[in-house]
Amino acid sequence: MADSATILTLWALLDDLWEPVEWLLDKFDPPKFRGRKRAPARLFLDGLIYHFHLMSGHFCFLEKYHSSPRERRLTLAQYFSAG
Repeated sequence: MADSATILTLWALLDDLWEPVEWLLDKFDPPKFRGRKRAPARLFLDGLIYHFHLMSGHFCFLEKYHSSPRERRLTLAQYFSAG
């Protein structure tokens, strides 16, 4: 359980959930001995979850207000180009 100073967010994995994910990553994608140092996997995964969480609202909006898949793709492309 997190202490009261820790702010829980939707995109941050709890320690109980992170342990099996870390085991899977170490088993199927072990760190390399040579080359550039690897980014922290937990922060990377938290960032992906955060990004997917933010984009989920855009996809619901696109489905509601744009009837054709072509219109959805064009609107999404405009979102990405705008930053």
